[in-house]
Amino acid sequence: MLIKRSRKTSALNSVALIEEKEQWNASCYDIEEGNTLELFENLEFPPSLNSIFFIETSCRGRLTSRQACSIEAAARAHPRSIIYVLFSAPVSKTMVKSKIFARLLLFYNIKFVRILFRDYAKNTPLDTMIATTPFYKSKWWIEHSSDIFRYLTLYKYGGIYLDTDMLVVKSLEPLGYNWVGRQDNLSVNGAAIALSLDKLGQRVAKALVMELKTSYRYDLFGRNGPEAVTKVLQEICSTPNVTEWSSETCSARDAYLLL
Repeated sequence: MLIKRSRKTSALNSVALIEEKEQWNASCYDIEEGNTLELFENLEFPPSLNSIFFIETSCRGRLTSRQACSIEAAARAHPRSIIYVLFSAPVSKTMVKSKIFARLLLFYNIKFVRILFRDYAKNTPLDTMIATTPFYKSKWWIEHSSDIFRYLTLYKYGGIYLDTDMLVVKSLEPLGYNWVGRQDNLSVNGAAIALSLDKLGQRVAKALVMELKTSYRYDLFGRNGPEAVTKVLQEICSTPNVTEWSSETCSARDAYLLL
């Protein structure tokens, strides 16, 4: 079971997001200096198929107590899974020694790693798009880069992605390998999504990456997140009606479980 703040936006939310954009900027994505975390690309072994990923895409280089709570909850509910917390910004030694990091590092299955945006996208369908100006024009670059990172991660490694404000209250293992959370009766939301490296999971992951490649919009808040996931699954399933999606309507042995 999951508890999640809705990603629906309003005029007031948009103002708040624009103000946050003015405070932070995406220039940190290419900075290597001052980082003490291991680079994700340098990990000795690729992530296991039951890995869970959180992605922090602001340039703060730290975690809030709310984010830490979400990460700890996932680790406690999934003791046999590695919980990867991916940072797009450098994380300093001082920050790693902070109370929040120190507490989370007590869990053997939580790993903090740094990702470099352009390197992470190399040899994927999105490598060229990442280097283009429109991405950095986004008013909601934190959210849009998170959309890109999550789809790339599932495309490359499979596993479960959770937003950092998603609170897990019990294990997600019974849901199976391929599922996505339903936002309402009209759409799904990539805030909680699992895709494996099997035929079905890779079909969806590739479709999501290609959807971003061909239809990425830096000027629309939800276009690259909930709308993209919903559009892809509407094309894969035999009915556009979200409430009717199942193993039968989506031509898959493993059903998309909509929470």
